[in-house]
Amino acid sequence: MLPILLLVTTVVTLGTAASPRLPEYPHVRATDPRVQSLIEDAARRSVTFAQLYARLQDTDIILFVEPSRELKSNLSARLVFLSATPLARYLRADIRADLPRTDMISMIAHEMQHALEIGQATLVRDERALALLYRHIGFHEHERVFDTDSAQDVARKVRRELLA
Repeated sequence: MLPILLLVTTVVTLGTAASPRLPEYPHVRATDPRVQSLIEDAARRSVTFAQLYARLQDTDIILFVEPSRELKSNLSARLVFLSATPLARYLRADIRADLPRTDMISMIAHEMQHALEIGQATLVRDERALALLYRHIGFHEHERVFDTDSAQDVARKVRRELLA
């Protein structure tokens, strides 16, 4: 009888599982060791950064953070929508590589906040929907550049926490 009971338990467990979900792995990732070190350090030193990181873990967003030497002189960072699958949406945050450490971490937090905004807008599955979202929740700075008050606030808060 015991093997049958285990089989039934297994079936019940599988049958009651939630909808498909991403496996447990970091949703904020860096391919550059320096950037990975910044992310780990920021999560230890800034409560706000750690909370953003944790909140992104509960979304379908995968955010790749990469240093960039290609950004225009008027940009410290930018977020790019890469693609979407039924299980995940992929974004890339380009962060100016020549920023001082604290500024770079603040910009990573800024872009993580944007990623969280997108994570909360489940209908954003392409660049067009992303533009519509930011026309609704953000403000237009110049050309195709949008921002939000919340992302600016997060960057300032993380900066203050790092300098405290």
